[in-house]
Amino acid sequence: MWKSSKPKDDKVTVLSIERGNDLKYLEKLGLRGDQFYYKIERVRETNGVTYIYHNSYIPEQYINANYPNLEYYSSIYTRFQIGLPHSHE
Repeated sequence: MWKSSKPKDDKVTVLSIERGNDLKYLEKLGLRGDQFYYKIERVRETNGVTYIYHNSYIPEQYINANYPNLEYYSSIYTRFQIGLPHSHE
């Protein structure tokens, strides 16, 4: 069984966040061609060693793009748990 334990020196760095609407990702997200998503590119490291690089594709309605500090997006999962501000179309 996988144990979820986060090392004290575990760090996530957001490299970029960009708005997109590539049909390939829209289809995977169940979105229409006129909708958008945000791609969030991050790395995770511990003791100064990077051990994961990942991209997340999140439907636009779940992202509040009014935060210029990229670190706001370092934990997407935490944002969902505490309730991301979002709009409904």
